[in-house]
Amino acid sequence: CWLAFGVPQRTNPPRSTDPLLCARWPCLLRPPALRWTLRLLPPPPHPRSLSSWRLRGQALVVSSHRCALVSGVMEADLWAVGGSSPARLNEWLSATSAGLRDWRFTPGVTRFSSPVWPAVTIVMYVASLAWGQRAMMSRKPPHLRTLLVAHNTLCAVVSAALFASLAWALADKAPTTSLHQLVCSRVSHEDGRLQAVYYANYLMKYWELADTALLVARKRKVTFLHSFHHAATLALAYVHLIEHSAVQWVPILLNVAVHILMYSYYAMAAAGHRPGVLVKSSLTAVQICQFVIGVTAACYGFGVYVAGGWDTGACWGTQLGAASGIGVLGLYLVLFVRFFRHTYFPDERLRGGKKVE
Repeated sequence: CWLAFGVPQRTNPPRSTDPLLCARWPCLLRPPALRWTLRLLPPPPHPRSLSSWRLRGQALVVSSHRCALVSGVMEADLWAVGGSSPARLNEWLSATSAGLRDWRFTPGVTRFSSPVWPAVTIVMYVASLAWGQRAMMSRKPPHLRTLLVAHNTLCAVVSAALFASLAWALADKAPTTSLHQLVCSRVSHEDGRLQAVYYANYLMKYWELADTALLVARKRKVTFLHSFHHAATLALAYVHLIEHSAVQWVPILLNVAVHILMYSYYAMAAAGHRPGVLVKSSLTAVQICQFVIGVTAACYGFGVYVAGGWDTGACWGTQLGAASGIGVLGLYLVLFVRFFRHTYFPDERLRGGKKVE
């Protein structure tokens, strides 16, 4: 059957004798004296269509828009329950995301779009890192197992949501858009669904700075690679948003995919189920592959831009966006390869003045 919102009724309406009436649900955006009524209905004539039904009076008023009061009539979403058809799911996703297509990240208008936010945050991050390490030298580290599990689980879940949202938006465009167009086309970039994920990913970089705070609180060593990676990634996510780099979906999709694995690993380790060294080294190898692909995509976009006569029509973006992407991702690649080699394949080194055999 199909589940749909019924027409608005006054608060405390008389008891209905309709056997299909099953529940009442308050609309989040309702006027104070209005409520929604849930009704179970038979499927529409065309089950795969989410076309709007609009009737007056005591009949149903259902559309693909959010709850809103329009000419005294409420509107709500219609969706299928009890069915698992991929076509229905895809159509439901299309209907619910339709409003996002027109959303745009606008510098100076969208919240946290001012360069002051990442600049001040990075300065405070570096300063608080040095201060926190000195402050914890004479203190005993607290027990933070529950907080660590919660933090890493939350990051893994949010990363999975971002990955699913971005992957679905790209898959929706794939039948009519080539890979080259996805990487370089302005039309492809001007999709609110993509920009919303880019913006959410940028906001998530602020939250991920808590990784460092938890290391400092536990009196763990904070390497240059860790602190530089967190600060530079926040700056890079902001620059790509401002410069509207069409290719940015490539490193973002890879980054959130890796973060699903990484934060899941950290959550398991915090809970006491520490995987072996093979798992940890594999995660680092996956991160290296991520940067190889990211740098390759960025170089491809910049190469098309240059070959097209330094024309943004050839590949949408700016020189600042290309330089920051290639430079930062390339530096990540060098640093992570160096970390991987020194950690998992150490050469003979001097330790304490003696050669390690």
